[in-house]
Amino acid sequence: MIHSATFIINSLIEDFRTRDEAATRPVTCPNPDSGETWVTPFRVMGHTVPCHRSEGRLVLGVKASTNVEEHTMDARLNYFANPAAGKALKYFMSAGRELKESPLLATTQELVALRVSQINGCAACIDMHTKEAAAAGETPVRLNLIAAWREATVFTAAERAALELAEQGTRVADAATGVSDDVWARAAQHYDEEQLTALVLLVSFMNTVNRLNIITQQPAGDYQVGQFH
Repeated sequence: MIHSATFIINSLIEDFRTRDEAATRPVTCPNPDSGETWVTPFRVMGHTVPCHRSEGRLVLGVKASTNVEEHTMDARLNYFANPAAGKALKYFMSAGRELKESPLLATTQELVALRVSQINGCAACIDMHTKEAAAAGETPVRLNLIAAWREATVFTAAERAALELAEQGTRVADAATGVSDDVWARAAQHYDEEQLTALVLLVSFMNTVNRLNIITQQPAGDYQVGQFH
């Protein structure tokens, strides 16, 4: 899908360049969203896209100024600024801390938390659990291969069973089948009932946290190990 969209945009840009070679001088104009100055805007599918000319090519999203500014993002909501929400989240996060003390191995917990967050695209949780796992001794190779664990040889059978259950438990809307009997049976071969309970609670907990972060666009990158423990 991404490659198709890129192809369409590049085709439109090339078509614009071919039909408008006379427009070689950039024209400055304000970006309506940020107020910053951009050059040579053009329209794709009815929307103005800021761009500039560079060696005869149109380049998207480049400021007229040569100064490079660091991208910053502010969350849409501060949950703890609301007394009721803050109180509810206090108890909710305490449940997450209790899960840390469950009989499910800490390394497995971090792998599952990271995989769920990858599927949902939660940058804040990916940032947190990558750093927590690394601090706990997880290797870069295993961390880099979590997203493709099926083809990787660095995970145990128990970890693979946990990751498989976590994936199906997260993607319930994709296939509308939930966790299959086969997946559950494989997990039950490696974990007792108490550990399975912890695993199910962890998958459910992480999906909730992911949504709390994604909906409000919580920024990522500055997490410090142990910050929320």
